[in-house]
Amino acid sequence: MKRYAPEHMLQKACAKFLNHALPEDCFYTAIDHATRSAVEGAEKKSRGVKRGIPDLMFKFHRRTVWIELKTEKGVVSDTQEDVRAALTRQGDDWHVARSIDDVEAILRSYGLPLKATAGGVTERLQQRLDLPRKAGKPRVAKPGAGRIRRTEAIRSRMPF
Repeated sequence: MKRYAPEHMLQKACAKFLNHALPEDCFYTAIDHATRSAVEGAEKKSRGVKRGIPDLMFKFHRRTVWIELKTEKGVVSDTQEDVRAALTRQGDDWHVARSIDDVEAILRSYGLPLKATAGGVTERLQQRLDLPRKAGKPRVAKPGAGRIRRTEAIRSRMPF
């Protein structure tokens, strides 16, 4: 199983909740700003991708709401503060959420009629994050069919 940072787990849980809870007339998107290498970062920068953009953007009733997801210990960076200032100057709303319950409360505060409630998801997610990690066995790659055929062909040509 692929391990994610706690903030990524929160993002995935929020996406699952939002896909069920949001009404049809609300547009939302998650913004992926993970960069896996310096080359990828330079490519994104050359395309105009900005640092500090919040994780979630909602558009409903002619209103734009941005939500930055943070873990309990997560801190808003200076770049994120600069983006917050720029977005709020444009009339957008910007919030920090530390749980799915926070996201739900923020959206409900705007009168958005959600079709579902988080209902304890935050506690279950926190329990998953608090689970002790057990060391697994190292994974060994299994040879694919092509490699097996090539190996058999080589072995069949050997004189012994």
